Amino acid sequence: MNDITERGRWSRYQAVYQDIVRSSSTAVAPWYVVPADHKWFARVVIGSAIVAALEALDLHFPERRQGVEARVRGGAQGARARGQKRSGEKTRREGGE
Repeated sequence: MNDITERGRWSRYQAVYQDIVRSSSTAVAPWYVVPADHKWFARVVIGSAIVAALEALDLHFPERRQGVEARVRGGAQGARARGQKRSGEKTRREGGE
């Protein structure tokens, strides 16, 4: 019998639910109501929301600066050279220290 009584309040529940979502959703932290009747459709809605949020960020790769590549390349070569073992020297894995 309680289910029938509660069903009579359904429209009020829906109104309160919508008010809560509407009043607590902001531009910085929006709510997305995703229908979950079909998994494939819920995934489409979620994926679309993620893509839209990422596109709104308007991200770009940083511009290349002159000279940075040469310093990075030189640093990598130096690190590689320092990592090479000396002739006859064993690495830790090979039983050396």
